[in-house]
Amino acid sequence: MGTKIQKSVVTMYDLQKTLSLHQEGKLDIAAKSYQALLAKSPNDINVNFLFGKLLNDTQQPKQAEALLRKAYNAVSTNMGILTEYAKCMLSLGKGEEVIGLLSNHCKTSVELSKLFLKAQHLVCSTTELTEHYHQQLSFWNDSSSLMIAMAQLYDDRGELTAACDIYLKVLNKDPNNILALHNLATIKRRQELPNDALALLERAQTLGLDSFQLHHNLGNAFSDLNDIDSAIAAYSKAISLNPFYIDSYKNLAALYSESGEIGSAIALYENAISANTISKDIILELIRSYLRVGSSEKAKLLISKYFSARKGPSKDNVDLHDNVDLYDNDEDIALVNAEIKYLENDIAGAFDTLFDTLGDIKSDKVVLQCAKYAIQTNNTPFVREYMPELTNKKDSAVMAKAYLTLAERLSGQNAHRQSYCHYESLVKTYELPDAISLDGAADFCNRLSTYLSSQHTATSAPLQQTLNGGTQTRGNIFSQSDNELIVCLKAFCEQSVKDYASEIDRVANLHPYLPALSNDIKFVGAWSVNLSNKGYHNNHVHPEGDLSAVFYVDIPSHLNESNEEGHLVFGKPNFELPQYLTHEYSVMPKVGKLVIFPSYFWHGTIPFHSSEKRLTVAFDVSS
Repeated sequence: MGTKIQKSVVTMYDLQKTLSLHQEGKLDIAAKSYQALLAKSPNDINVNFLFGKLLNDTQQPKQAEALLRKAYNAVSTNMGILTEYAKCMLSLGKGEEVIGLLSNHCKTSVELSKLFLKAQHLVCSTTELTEHYHQQLSFWNDSSSLMIAMAQLYDDRGELTAACDIYLKVLNKDPNNILALHNLATIKRRQELPNDALALLERAQTLGLDSFQLHHNLGNAFSDLNDIDSAIAAYSKAISLNPFYIDSYKNLAALYSESGEIGSAIALYENAISANTISKDIILELIRSYLRVGSSEKAKLLISKYFSARKGPSKDNVDLHDNVDLYDNDEDIALVNAEIKYLENDIAGAFDTLFDTLGDIKSDKVVLQCAKYAIQTNNTPFVREYMPELTNKKDSAVMAKAYLTLAERLSGQNAHRQSYCHYESLVKTYELPDAISLDGAADFCNRLSTYLSSQHTATSAPLQQTLNGGTQTRGNIFSQSDNELIVCLKAFCEQSVKDYASEIDRVANLHPYLPALSNDIKFVGAWSVNLSNKGYHNNHVHPEGDLSAVFYVDIPSHLNESNEEGHLVFGKPNFELPQYLTHEYSVMPKVGKLVIFPSYFWHGTIPFHSSEKRLTVAFDVSS
């Protein structure tokens, strides 16, 4: 960080002491110390630079931008300041601006060349980016550092094979390159190879890597492998190294909740705020946690303390860093304020709270939440006006279609039943063949039941999931390529999905809301659910998938079929409506049966009464 110290009211001793804390990884203490120094001398270039670097290093680029810009404008020839400022602008997605900053400096150092490539990544095609990469790589004599930077860019573009190839080339030259080991591990996890990911991470750790990113990713790998205690320890370590990284909090809170420790999950955020580790993300997660357990009064107190409507941070809060604007996005605050009204049974007020923001906030998430409230107040015209556009957007299509089906039902038109919700032709079942095992399908399911039961280590349902009276495995269960039962089941499910796509493709005049399917099948999630007596799934949809499916591994031997106990049912949402609607279609469970349907179908299960378990494997598919 070799920036020349300038004379100011900040003494060399004070700055060096704070810098030492920063370099030792004591980031929360260093942040408070930088804030105090900045209060003494707001124009000190070194304090602006170093505090800005700390904020950017801890995933807070919006807060870092003004500090680093001030430092850069004062000393634009300082390469250290230029580098950090460019990193910050890249974090904010300002590629063109960074290209302008670095166009005359990209061959000054490998670090600036890497930043130049990252800026090009934001504005050019993969082919153009690859050309820039080879030019820079040739200039810097096949620099491993530059190769790793390019691999990260390929990763960002979803080109995982290309990224892997580069990391392997780096490791072929330098088997102990800890960054290549770490980053390759994150790709292996997404390629459904959690054991490989864990081995790479542990090797990097043995070689000396001790970053918050390493421990966070160790937590992910342990969690995928159902080693919950090790995952909790890893996430806790990640938080101790970077108390501002919200994903570690979220994942750790989820593990606590699944272990039946809801209080510990909430205490994570409470303790962070008590220790003055304050960020907008942490405060909002605590608010959401309170809302999940029905503590709307506590949520309102937090909003009152830290946010004042459309005015920024509350002046009553004396602990906030003056340079940290917690109220930088009205969307989040509008959503939690609306949810509070919803929990207080003021659904019309919840709708109005969000609808009033639509002129200022261009957010599909807000529009979708408005639609939910509109449905519950019988405002079907809003749904019909706003949802069709969202059916064409990947992140909102499933919910938009699901809300349109409810508007159809409430208005009495029910056109969906003869088109994109024609359950009779779009819900398809496939039977596990006896050829799956030498001893037949029944024996296969028995052995699979024994194995899956051992994987259910949680004591409570996951946060924000649909389970009541049951547990769910973590990670993608189809990634367990070392288990013959899972491999065989995955192959059966994959072929069944292809058969489903072929059958749908033969239907004339397909409705545009039906998912466009191909033979390029990608499982975007696969998990096992174990329901016990009186257990059931709340009605829900799967926003991440094109198709969803459930395979019955084990079911109670006696179910009351006249009451549709344990049945998979379709067409009814998980919230109250202005008129009573029953489900529109149902499927009876059967061991060895696979049921496939579009992900936008509302679906859930009817509770059953039995001492025996209902064990399934569910998954989503994108195509």
